[in-house]
Amino acid sequence: MLKRWYKYGIPTLILLLGLAAGGLWYCRQAGRPEVSIHEALQVLRSEEMKFLVLRKVISTVVLEQRDYNWFWGAREGVALAEVELFYGFDLSRISEQDLKRTAEGTLELTLPEPEVLSCAVDLGTLRIFTRQSALSFWRDQLLDSSLKQELQQRFARTAARRFRERGQLPERAELVARLNQWAGPRLAALGIPIHFN
Repeated sequence: MLKRWYKYGIPTLILLLGLAAGGLWYCRQAGRPEVSIHEALQVLRSEEMKFLVLRKVISTVVLEQRDYNWFWGAREGVALAEVELFYGFDLSRISEQDLKRTAEGTLELTLPEPEVLSCAVDLGTLRIFTRQSALSFWRDQLLDSSLKQELQQRFARTAARRFRERGQLPERAELVARLNQWAGPRLAALGIPIHFN
């Protein structure tokens, strides 16, 4: 009798438990209401999503400036500092037109172009070296200008361009693949099946 129980009873019990678990899962999925596009937009624009769409790049940037005037003479400077740059998609710019529902019920999000979202110069690492002729120095004093200030102001503006020139910013395809790999499953667990384009 016991052999018969092990031979037929246990496999039948396992099969019934599997069917019951599958039925419960299907009922939960079928009972789950479809998320509206407006609700999906609210989740995508949330603070938690910002960390999934950004790429942090830190590097040292060197900036040179050389001016020469036949009367005032030479005016040269070099600035170098560590720059922290956040690069990625600005999800606050997406709208309902960027989000489409497919026939399978998955949401397709067309992302905007990636951009520099923040660029900060670490002032603790900023080093500026200048060399000026005497006439150039006195002209700066009279005009209340400074080569150091000019370099410091130019630094933040040109740092992002230097990152791009060196190829340190990730490609769009790499950022989209990262989003589909990391954010897609997490959003699907919340009931928002989504694919990023």
